[in-house]
Amino acid sequence: MRLFGQSHPMKKTAAILVSWLVGLQAADSAMTMWATNHGYTEVNPIVAPIADTWWLPPSKVLPALLVGMVVVGVMGRIPMVPKAINFGLAVASVFLAVVVASNVAELV
Repeated sequence: MRLFGQSHPMKKTAAILVSWLVGLQAADSAMTMWATNHGYTEVNPIVAPIADTWWLPPSKVLPALLVGMVVVGVMGRIPMVPKAINFGLAVASVFLAVVVASNVAELV
């Protein structure tokens, strides 16, 4: 089955990276909610007002999922974009993995 039009060999890699990024967003929001409900403070001023509410997970996961679907959909339609998309997704995933690991280290 072809998602979003024509298939591209790097589309599978992008889909895996998007899944990883969405999963990391979910983990980060769950840890943030748990931590703020147990006395920790959120240092991100954008997230702080909703850090201890159920608005946090959808506000982090849904945009990541939507952007992921769009960038995977662009694969193969514009030359050189697939490599740039996969590189950007990989960098974002590594950054967020470091944030999640830092949160885990802080909470343990």
